Amino acid sequence: MSIGNKIREERRKANLTQGELANRAGMTTTTIFKIEKSITDPKWSTVTKIAAALEIPTASLL
Repeated sequence: MSIGNKIREERRKANLTQGELANRAGMTTTTIFKIEKSITDPKWSTVTKIAAALEIPTASLL
């Protein structure tokens, strides 16, 4: 499973929209969309921000 799929799965478990996750992580909805669709690979710092916004360990997205 790609990191984008894992992020989407965790976002849905948290009942968040892409926009809500983006706001919590301090990034744009477009960035979340591109990561979830595997259009772009996130930097490590982005992954850690997303994990913090989802309140999960970063390792769970790897």
